[in-house]
Amino acid sequence: MNFRRIGAIILMHGEEFFDKAELLEILYWWVCDMVFLGFLGKSFSKLAENNLFGTLIIISFIAVRTTVARNSIVMARLIIYELSERTFVSTLATPLTQKEFIVARMIIGCLQALMRLCLGYILIFLFFGINIFKLGSSLFICLPFLIVSGWVLGLLTSSFVYVFGKQCQMLIQAFSFTFMALCGVYAPVNTLPTFFQHVAHYLPTTYILTGLRENLTNGTPLWPFLLKNIVLNFAYTLVALPLLYWSFRHVKEQGFASLENR
Repeated sequence: MNFRRIGAIILMHGEEFFDKAELLEILYWWVCDMVFLGFLGKSFSKLAENNLFGTLIIISFIAVRTTVARNSIVMARLIIYELSERTFVSTLATPLTQKEFIVARMIIGCLQALMRLCLGYILIFLFFGINIFKLGSSLFICLPFLIVSGWVLGLLTSSFVYVFGKQCQMLIQAFSFTFMALCGVYAPVNTLPTFFQHVAHYLPTTYILTGLRENLTNGTPLWPFLLKNIVLNFAYTLVALPLLYWSFRHVKEQGFASLENR
């Protein structure tokens, strides 16, 4: 693995994902989310007579949206960007390997996730006076596990691009945000319909959110939930990586130029 080639991919896409227009878009949607979800969480807190309830809704939403949903979307969008700019074939004509391309996308996804995460928590402090540092170390312990979950989801969404081309951008976003809803971001899993509760038990992020809520409200240890998250992430990686390499080989046999035209 050549880290110079990985760094070149990061620098090449850095301008697109970290420019002023991107930052303004992030700020706009975060403010919209704060107005909608933040005040909704506060309303639920008053109804439940539990201030921590609304705080957990807001924090869970920001953590999962940035580290899981957006992380996975960015990993897939990098391929879509290459296809849209018709640089995908020329990029793969270099000595860059598929493994290096995956690592570069993971790093960019992580960097953007951390940037969005910091902005989100700054906004909840400004809007609602919630200081995440007063909640203890639980949130910071959970963040690396959420980022890994985002990478695993990103491997799956990247394979969608190789199969369907750049037309699947809406499918990727729908897939990622449906994943958020099912893992209990907006409400505890036991409030979902029975069928979706069964689905949620097979999602790695469910155990991070459940563990975080239980730890902050009841002092329950985190490690059993983190262990389940690791096991499920490992199992999904065993599925996602072969699927990604298979879809890549499949489109390679058809010709990369055909993928750019989809």
